[in-house]
Amino acid sequence: MAEKVTLVVIDGPSASGKDVLIESLANGLETRRSHFFRLSEDKLDPDRDAIKKARDIGKKRGGTGDREMAAVIISHRAQIYQRELTRLTQDPSPTTVLANRGLPATLAYQTLRGEVTMDEVWNNHQQQKIPNPNLVVITNCRPETAHIREESRNTIGSGLSGSVTRETGTAADETFRRRRNLHQNFRRVTEFLREKSLPVIELDTDYLTLEEETNIILRQV
Repeated sequence: MAEKVTLVVIDGPSASGKDVLIESLANGLETRRSHFFRLSEDKLDPDRDAIKKARDIGKKRGGTGDREMAAVIISHRAQIYQRELTRLTQDPSPTTVLANRGLPATLAYQTLRGEVTMDEVWNNHQQQKIPNPNLVVITNCRPETAHIREESRNTIGSGLSGSVTRETGTAADETFRRRRNLHQNFRRVTEFLREKSLPVIELDTDYLTLEEETNIILRQV
């Protein structure tokens, strides 16, 4: 990846504060008059439904569908990054890319049920020649906090990540068990990526204010 493009991936469990942090970082970069681009795979992927279809195929084969989902997600990510980062490198100004989800989400969500390992996801990422982030930011909090936040916004189960945690027909106690395991898995992802020599900042959004979180990241960027 060209040196003038700095890729910052912001990730974490649903309702852990990822989206509000991205918005605050964008405002901070705008105040500094720094060039930035918000990259959202949800918005840039022309065939997001293919991921859920892949999960259904995997489940029909007797698995969880996580392996099939991971393969499609990573394939789509490679195409999005190739298209968008190539375009940004043609801009003469240095640009900070704020990526809403990325490699950490695939490592956390698709390995949760043990069908795929983190090493398999990592190796697939490298084989697809997807650039490693210059900085990974993981937002996390207590599962109870995330649940309350989602209930207050009425966003439970929304988006691709929510559909994995809260599959149709899943009982409430099973959904919360998955949520708890997911929050723990993101902590494992943090350590995994550090072992891969990637710079990772983990933010506990139960205790840090949004201003504190933003300043921590802006100092790094």
